[in-house]
Amino acid sequence: MVDVLGVKAGGDLDAYLEGLAYILADQRAANWEDDDTPHWIPIPALALAIKRIWADPAHWGEFRQRPSIPGIVERCRDYRHDLVTVRHSLRMLGRTRQRLDLIIRTVDDYEADPV
Repeated sequence: MVDVLGVKAGGDLDAYLEGLAYILADQRAANWEDDDTPHWIPIPALALAIKRIWADPAHWGEFRQRPSIPGIVERCRDYRHDLVTVRHSLRMLGRTRQRLDLIIRTVDDYEADPV
C-alpha cells in the first residue's frame, strides 16, 4: 500500500507496518457489530480499504503521506461489518431454502397419501 502511494522507506516505516498489522489482527467487535464478528480484520476488508485509499486524491498530492492507522482501521471495520452482513444473509438464504424444501416434501407427501 505505501509503495503504491509513493511513501519512501524510512526508519519508522517498518514500525508503522508492524503496528498496523498488530492492530488489524486484534480488532474486537464494536458494540454496534454482531456477536459473530471475527476479532480480526478479514483480508477482503483490508483489500477494499486499501483500494479506496488509493482512489482518494488526497493521498496523491505533492506531499505523499502514510494513511493514518486509525483511518485504515475505521474503514476496515466498516468493510468487515459489510462482510459479516453478507455472510448472515447467505446463512438466512440457506435456512430459507431448507424450510422451502421441507414444505415441498410435506406437500408432496400429503398429495401422495391415498386417504
